[in-house]
Amino acid sequence: MAERPLCTNVEFQCEHSGRCVPPSAVCDGVPDCENASEELICQSCAEKGLWQCDSGECINNASVCDGDKDCSSGEDEENCNAPCNDLQMECDGGCLPKYRACDGLEDCSNGEDEINCTAGGCSAKQFHCVDGSCLLESQLCDNLTDCSGGEDEDDCGDVPPPGFPLGLASRYIPDVYVTASSEYKLEFAPSQARHTPPTLPGYCWVPSFVVGQWLQVYFGKTTDVTGVVISGGGSNWDLGSWVTSFTLAFSMDGASWSPYEGSSNNVQVFQGNRDRYNKVSRPLPTPVTSRYIRLHPTDYEGWVAMVMEVYVTDDENTWMTQDEYVTMGAGLDPDDPAAVPKIPDLHMTASSRGAEFFPWQARLNNGKGQQHGAYWSPALDHDTNQWLQVKHDKVYEVAGVITQGAYNQDYWVTSYKLAFSVVGEWTMYTNSTGDGEEMVFQGNSNSYRYARNLLDNPTFALYTRFYPLTFHHRVALRVEILVKYDLSVKTC
Repeated sequence: MAERPLCTNVEFQCEHSGRCVPPSAVCDGVPDCENASEELICQSCAEKGLWQCDSGECINNASVCDGDKDCSSGEDEENCNAPCNDLQMECDGGCLPKYRACDGLEDCSNGEDEINCTAGGCSAKQFHCVDGSCLLESQLCDNLTDCSGGEDEDDCGDVPPPGFPLGLASRYIPDVYVTASSEYKLEFAPSQARHTPPTLPGYCWVPSFVVGQWLQVYFGKTTDVTGVVISGGGSNWDLGSWVTSFTLAFSMDGASWSPYEGSSNNVQVFQGNRDRYNKVSRPLPTPVTSRYIRLHPTDYEGWVAMVMEVYVTDDENTWMTQDEYVTMGAGLDPDDPAAVPKIPDLHMTASSRGAEFFPWQARLNNGKGQQHGAYWSPALDHDTNQWLQVKHDKVYEVAGVITQGAYNQDYWVTSYKLAFSVVGEWTMYTNSTGDGEEMVFQGNSNSYRYARNLLDNPTFALYTRFYPLTFHHRVALRVEILVKYDLSVKTC
């Protein structure tokens, strides 16, 4: 049995593994010990600059006396005689969130939250046609011309920018790569600025202020950006908040930023949304090579509330389906993460597992929200005989594999071998040179991007095994298997 390492007097020692955690990694919100024990000794709410509920839960100071009960017992909305902030209006001696004004419901006893809610004769929640008529939001982009000039059916986001979506909606881009200047509450954090299918609940990004704000996305790679698609807060924030204009800036290092300029060499201001639901597409006349993008709202309706997708010229999700192969179904569908995967949990097994890192967590694109630890990891990282196994639903001709590292954590496999079986006898995949050497595949270079390896000689198999060899910090795998179209044989 290996001896426990000796930690210095400033390091934290994990309870089970004995691993030494540096001071900078203690109470940083990222579990480093198996049971996250270094995160259980964290600072109090006050020390973190947060407000503490009677239950001990910490909430943002901006959530206190904002008209919404965030503590389970509602004590954050008691004794609220302080002046209202920029997100609120005075109402019955207290404060009412501005997003509840002009929603057709009188929240204040004197109805002042529903006063002065017209613009050009239309309600603040209605669309104002050039001819002076007023439309409901539901009348926009419904394929019926209601304004005499037809502007209610213009700019309905039908044509996205050229290229492919970067992967905000599909969650290919992890939460930690989406940041912002501020957030109003945790449920409106920058990582919530993702388009969601109509059948799934979603949120949006809402900042604490409306001046000098920005939403930023790190791509994790260098790519050419062809445009963005944005929409408003929908029903998740309020009944009338969206960004009406914005500018864009780009960066290669996240520190030095260049605004996007139009043909006149002035910073280009893009027209934003005109309602809270419909998407608007804004292609760039000249694509920009970058690793980061920032969207700066310059004007808004109600408050800044938005979701976004970035379009780029390359897309690793296209690796999922090519002319010569398709995915077998071990991973999650990036276009519908809620769909039940084809391969059941019990058909994903392993030689061992560490802590709670079960083999069925090793599905490509597994993980959501602020979660840490969506991946498979063996009990012993240094043992190269550890394996992850996937049983296919039938015999396929395997064309290749795709791997990822851990979701929202700094772990991944840098090299591995593959083995295949049809009836129980395992065959290690060998080099195409014919020398009989077992093939070592290059793995990942970060935790979330795909690493695809196609087989020079596709092989028929009912089982696929991954043998991790080298890794970054810890063995962490999420996988998908690529198989030939309709090429299957029956087992004997």
